[in-house]
Amino acid sequence: MADVQALVSSAASLSSSPEGLAELQSLLESSAATLSSDANATMSALESGALAPDAHALAHTHFLHAVVAAAHSSSAPMHDASRVHDDETSRFVALATTLLTRFDRAQVARNDPSKFATVCGALRDIAIARRLPTPAIAPMLAAVRRLRPSPEHLTPQHGMALHLCVAASFHSAAKSLLDDRVLTCDPSETGLKPEDFLLYAYYGGVVLAGLGEHERAAELTLAAATAPATTTSAIAVAAYKKHALCSLIADGEVEPLPQYCPAIVKRHLKAACGEYHALVDACKERSKGSGAEKIAKAAADGAAAFAADGENSALAALVVKSSTRRDVKRLTETYLTLSLADVAKHAEIEGGAAAAEALLVDMIASNEVSASVDQKDGVVRFHDAGADRYASAAMAERLDEEMKDMMTLANRVRAAEEAVMEDKHYLQKATDVLAGPAGGLAGMGRMRVDSGGDAEIEDFVDA
Repeated sequence: MADVQALVSSAASLSSSPEGLAELQSLLESSAATLSSDANATMSALESGALAPDAHALAHTHFLHAVVAAAHSSSAPMHDASRVHDDETSRFVALATTLLTRFDRAQVARNDPSKFATVCGALRDIAIARRLPTPAIAPMLAAVRRLRPSPEHLTPQHGMALHLCVAASFHSAAKSLLDDRVLTCDPSETGLKPEDFLLYAYYGGVVLAGLGEHERAAELTLAAATAPATTTSAIAVAAYKKHALCSLIADGEVEPLPQYCPAIVKRHLKAACGEYHALVDACKERSKGSGAEKIAKAAADGAAAFAADGENSALAALVVKSSTRRDVKRLTETYLTLSLADVAKHAEIEGGAAAAEALLVDMIASNEVSASVDQKDGVVRFHDAGADRYASAAMAERLDEEMKDMMTLANRVRAAEEAVMEDKHYLQKATDVLAGPAGGLAGMGRMRVDSGGDAEIEDFVDA
């Protein structure tokens, strides 16, 4: 077992070739206890400049991982309130920030992406504990772009970057990350774990909701709520609550959970989201013609639960407002001309004609309705946009791009299905199922999930 300086010398000589990196990986793995035994000496070795974070990224990753491990094995980790501002933690933050912005992907991805993810997670935890998440956003975004093989790959750092953006209320910083279509999860390349996907989908939904993209937010949070699971996690519950509110804002209704949603999750969500289901039911009744006061009452009755769930109070308020806007939209399906007073009456808008006019002007400006307001006569004239808005070169180009995307996605799904069918682990599992004592049905019975207690993913923060 080599000492720290000997490891520095080995890292400097072995980092230039794939064979050397493989040897270095084994050496660093066997020397983890040495590196953890003296965190000060380990960080001093990196601070000396003998190892560059780009040319010796693997060594940097192991050294900083050892510092994190040493902190966790002590009385308090670095993000603990008693340590978050001490000198050792500050030194770690400086070294980790440099590594995230300069590391060589080939060294990290091919050898130990999981340890790199641990280092990134420690930096995130410290930044949030210090209530200074903003400075960590740029390094984490840089880590995402450096580590992923392509923009389609999901990494553990995706969820960490989104978490930091939520904690900083800096949603726009994550916009470009969410605009990349994620289609590939490859743990061997990125160190991805199941909870990393859940955190990406949850915090991605929170960011999109903060940006006003409620339809996309509902879609992403649904992915977190319905992910394969044997128990119900805290993330799945929080994600479903966000999904329900964002769906009501975007569409005025919440679709039933899909068939692929784990049965145990479906059962738990019914019991854990009572106030949310009450608001969903109120919106459903409103769509059938009942009074708008039921939605307001359901929102008021669930106010304490919404407030306890962080930003959900603001989303619940938007549900009430969006219901009124949807009522105005329904009027365009029935009337060509209507007085502002009647608009206020039919849509149950408090404030009468003046409030109805202000709302209509806002909806016209945002292209929610096609209409014109005659202030002199106090009437609104709804226009039939018809198919004209689709008869443009821009729309034809968009349709062409959408069709290309659909064909590309269909090909990827087909390729993924073929890969699964050829996977030896899948084939072995299928064989075991069919070889059950009573044939396939018995095997299927053994694969059913037993209903058990709730399980939460450690350190999940509902921002």
